[in-house]
Amino acid sequence: MVDKISEITNVKTTLFQKMEHGYLRIATTVLNLDGSRAVNTFIPNDSPVVKAIENGSDYFGRAYVVNDWYLTAYRPIKIDGNLVGMLFVGMPEKDMKTLGEILRVKSF
Repeated sequence: MVDKISEITNVKTTLFQKMEHGYLRIATTVLNLDGSRAVNTFIPNDSPVVKAIENGSDYFGRAYVVNDWYLTAYRPIKIDGNLVGMLFVGMPEKDMKTLGEILRVKSF
């Protein structure tokens, strides 16, 4: 699922599972420095991201993800009204220059 979202949107994607003390990255297109997928990383409950998600809000902003700064969006995932996880999409800040160049030359 995360691969398909990333393919369609051209951004990094992660699914997080809600745990007692925060959220666990269970599927992702974000890579570690060694090229492996950055699963089993954790965002604790005291994070601004988690605080927004726990309040039922999306989170948009800058976040340090695994090993780089990203512009991010996180959205709660609910099943039958119960918060069970969150979806992350983001783009490394270093790629934003490339995005700006694409938008500058692209006709819409």
